Amino acid sequence: MAEAGTKKQKLAKAALQGVFGGIVGYASARFFLGELELEKIGIDAMLLVSVGLIYAIIGIFIGAGLLAPKLVGARLLNVEDAEELNEQRRILTGSSISMVAIGGALIMLVISGPGGYLPPVAGFAAIVASVAVALIITLRDWKYYDELTLRVTLEASYLAFAVFCLVIWLWCSGAWVGWIAAPGPLAIMALISGLYLLAIFIVAGKRGMMTPR
Repeated sequence: MAEAGTKKQKLAKAALQGVFGGIVGYASARFFLGELELEKIGIDAMLLVSVGLIYAIIGIFIGAGLLAPKLVGARLLNVEDAEELNEQRRILTGSSISMVAIGGALIMLVISGPGGYLPPVAGFAAIVASVAVALIITLRDWKYYDELTLRVTLEASYLAFAVFCLVIWLWCSGAWVGWIAAPGPLAIMALISGLYLLAIFIVAGKRGMMTPR
């Protein structure tokens, strides 16, 4: 009976995570793709904004969980309890900051393009700053990663790089012979950012890290 209750609790937690994430994602997409009328600037820009939103939302979720471990973290993040969240506070704080910085920079880059809401220098500066922030945090916290985290990071990086190379190789080949349009800069950035995030979920899932806890 206790095992059945635990299973139901895990399923309920997974459902809550999915519903809450879906609501936040939908509301964010409605704002950026609706109110800012980004659909007028092309599919590549829309894809990059969507990827940026995913990064930012994940980072915000992690940050909210750290600020309120019992009220938010234990319910919305895939951890056993608030105590486990506190044990990983240093690494998760860095991850939260990096994800928000990268997601925000991708969005700023799009809305800083031709006819955008911000000057071009703002988008480029945001990208440079986000890379610097992520690099500094990674170098600072690398020694605190456990073996599993390091393994997942390296495997995801390899998987994302391999798939990216294959896709770009075929895409550019098709563009050269005139079958399809060549990839633009925003499409390449969306592909890189999206594939890495997808690879993290795939590798983590294979190792059982995505199972509701």
